[in-house]
Amino acid sequence: MSDITEKCYNSLLNDISPDVGRDTIPKHYYSIGEVAEKLKVPNTLLRFWEKEFNLKPNRNRIGRRRYSVKDLQSIEQIYRLLKIELYTIKGAKRQLKIQDDKNKRWNKVFKSKKS
Repeated sequence: MSDITEKCYNSLLNDISPDVGRDTIPKHYYSIGEVAEKLKVPNTLLRFWEKEFNLKPNRNRIGRRRYSVKDLQSIEQIYRLLKIELYTIKGAKRQLKIQDDKNKRWNKVFKSKKS
């Protein structure tokens, strides 16, 4: 990733979840409109990513999506892969699977060292 792209991406991450890791009270859920506005993508693209990448955001009583910080992290990864690193959907899915497998291995190693 180029330096300019990296700076834009880091700026994007700070914009979408500015409260995470700060002293202020974090916002627990974000609407689809808030997420779409921060990423500068249409709501329909987020809905499409939900279907393609099996995302399951919580919903409120009237059925509106409520994205958690964990959901935002997943969406940020998808955004980075598709929009910044220019992966295809198939390639992004493959990359996410590789990352997930690595995380599972690290968790397994960490748990075995803890015991």
